[in-house]
Amino acid sequence: MGDWPGNSAAIDAEWLDNVLRRNGVLSGAKVSNVTAANLGVGVGIMGEVSRLSIGYDKAEPGAPSSIIAKFRRPIRSISASPACSSSIRARWPSLRSSRSTRRSARPVCFTPTST
Repeated sequence: MGDWPGNSAAIDAEWLDNVLRRNGVLSGAKVSNVTAANLGVGVGIMGEVSRLSIGYDKAEPGAPSSIIAKFRRPIRSISASPACSSSIRARWPSLRSSRSTRRSARPVCFTPTST
């Protein structure tokens, strides 16, 4: 399914109706509206978790009144932070010598850039 939405705001009645029909959940009723309520704000969830409330044009036995949708966290661009990188370069010799018994990769700092 290449047309999977990236977040709950991208889910509309037509798309959800097609998914429910393809999976044998709907046969007669049609999805008339979908509203999303974000469930994961401020509780440490890394992606988006939303309850989708579903309205139909007529009753259909077994059709869900709501479902939970989970989306991965949006991918943001990152770039090396010049301030952090110079700080690590300045401390690198002491970091390396304090870990002489085990091999470790050189630390690098990254900061998100605006999307």
